[in-house]
Amino acid sequence: MRPTELFNLNWGHIVGFKEERNKPIGQQRIRILAYGKGKKPQQLVPNIEAFASFINLWEAFKTVHGREPRDDEPVFVNASGERAQSYKK
Repeated sequence: MRPTELFNLNWGHIVGFKEERNKPIGQQRIRILAYGKGKKPQQLVPNIEAFASFINLWEAFKTVHGREPRDDEPVFVNASGERAQSYKK
């Protein structure tokens, strides 16, 4: 994925995440709708190992904010819960 697509990624763009997270490891399958420069999303199928990273991000959000993220909230957020703009600092 390109950086722009990562910064635009919301939880609702990870198709199947909520349904798949309770399945055994190795059976979890998701698709990502990546929105970049164009208006039409590109559909990506990540490696199976990527699912664990999304679970970690989900759990970190729950720990910091005390609730599950909504579909319209970004996957990559800063400590305030706002969309991350850069990781250079």
